[in-house]
Amino acid sequence: MEGTFLRGRAEALERRFGAALACQVLVGTLMVAFTIDHEPFWRDEAASVSVASRGVAGILEVLRETDGNMGFYYLLLHLWMLAGTSEAWVRALSAVFALATIPVVALLGRRLFGAGAGVLAGFLAASNMFLIVYAQEARGYALGLFLGTLATWLLVEAVERPCVSLLVGYAAAASLAVYASFFSGLTLVAHVVALAFLPQARRLVRPLAAAYAGIGIATVPLVLFLLATGTEQVSWIPRPGVGTLGRLGLELTGSAPLLLVDGALVAVALASAPGAWADRRVRWRYVLVAGWLALPPLVLLAAALVKPLFVMRYLLGCAPALAILAALGIVTLAGRSTRLAVGVAVVLACLSLVARVRFGGGRNEDLRAAAAMVGRESEPGDALVFAPAFARVGFSWYFRRLAGGPHARPRDVALAGGGEPEAVGSLYAREVPGPVLAARLQEHRRVWVVGYPDSDWHPTPEPMAEGGFAALGREYRLVRSRDLDGLQVDLYERAAVQ
Repeated sequence: MEGTFLRGRAEALERRFGAALACQVLVGTLMVAFTIDHEPFWRDEAASVSVASRGVAGILEVLRETDGNMGFYYLLLHLWMLAGTSEAWVRALSAVFALATIPVVALLGRRLFGAGAGVLAGFLAASNMFLIVYAQEARGYALGLFLGTLATWLLVEAVERPCVSLLVGYAAAASLAVYASFFSGLTLVAHVVALAFLPQARRLVRPLAAAYAGIGIATVPLVLFLLATGTEQVSWIPRPGVGTLGRLGLELTGSAPLLLVDGALVAVALASAPGAWADRRVRWRYVLVAGWLALPPLVLLAAALVKPLFVMRYLLGCAPALAILAALGIVTLAGRSTRLAVGVAVVLACLSLVARVRFGGGRNEDLRAAAAMVGRESEPGDALVFAPAFARVGFSWYFRRLAGGPHARPRDVALAGGGEPEAVGSLYAREVPGPVLAARLQEHRRVWVVGYPDSDWHPTPEPMAEGGFAALGREYRLVRSRDLDGLQVDLYERAAVQ
């Protein structure tokens, strides 16, 4: 009788799986749409729109000269921005890929641990704060998340029912994931480790070797770029500390209560693994999902011995593994009780909703307000400088949109002739040396300084530090200063001669 009951429940879940997928995407859409246009672009998002606003040749030039990461995302965003450039529209591209990840998580959960785990995993992914935050960000992380999750599903499908076309799809998705966001490649570490536990691995050695050879060949240009350009673009990353993994847990779940509940569910799921360990066809599934959650952060921690690379958003790809393991924990706890499983899932969803409302916004520097302030309060003949110089990227994009065109702008006195980013094929402008900037400043009665005073990252020379600030200190006085969530706007005026 019990076997008949379980078979009947499984069949009912299978029949309703499509409806569950639609509900999951709807839940995710509601969570993602909330405040998607509330925040202005922060500096990294501004870099995205700056690069994607160029032609394809210009994008490739920036990738070659400045930053080879996220190239696939920039190309897609370039096409997307042909239809609009508002914050909501630009971020909607990431939202689309984040929402597309939800049903893939559900399908993967179903393939690994049954329809019940798949349904719950999809809902947990739809309400995961970590996923939602980066679904609202104009960067390549959501695209990398989708492609990395899709690659995992294709790999499992190819292993469970061997098929060359599935492995070709796996290689393509994995390669594109790396081009969407370099650290999406960390998911492949879990794949390789799990395959070592696969009982039929010997039969799949040749097709799997061919798939990984294809991934290696496809990603050679990116590897060569990274070797050629060094680590300047990640030189700002601090070394991880004692509480790094705890903070990662909070990021992955969204709040301390969710961390406790999800942690308990993951523990229950993994505690059930020894019972399945005897089945060689099943154990690799546990290794895959547990490794997917644990190995990427451990790899970055190990890498910190040589070069700090541990940044929370680089580990967004772990979110699906958390959803699947937590769902498996719910199924294990609930047993035959559908009500209990639904109740636990509802509690988690409510905790996520509370975290979502509390998060709201306010985490970004306000580049939009800074551009509006300078445009509104500047006078003819004013000068404009940036310190650090990379502050120009986001500010200039907003200034062009808000300040009525180039004739209304203060003079960008640090900019070298023909040194605009588009002209030099870089994300950053070319500036004049410090002594030249100091001389130029003396031609203006008022000087606006826009920048990040707390930043010690300098990817380009800093003429303000080499002479600009000294010139302001000698002949000017600070008459206005405003902090906009970490972005500072100062107005200096020439001091009166006594």
